[in-house]
Amino acid sequence: MTHTLTDPVSPPSARGEHGVARDARPALPPDLLPPPHPHVPKMRGLTLVVVWVGLALAAWAIVAGLGYGLYALILALLD
Repeated sequence: MTHTLTDPVSPPSARGEHGVARDARPALPPDLLPPPHPHVPKMRGLTLVVVWVGLALAAWAIVAGLGYGLYALILALLD
């Protein structure tokens, strides 16, 4: 196994069975472990399509509004 400058140096006793360094932190008791992340259901089907279409329409509305605002500003400055 070759080592590079970015590999952590650890003694052979700290290596696992495959030569990979184990975690140096001590194991925490179960009552001090952070709670697991709650399961968040994925959006699928029609809901996902509606959200994407809504975001696309909102983006185009912002672009159109900014374009028209710039057009009106330039028209006002040139008059």
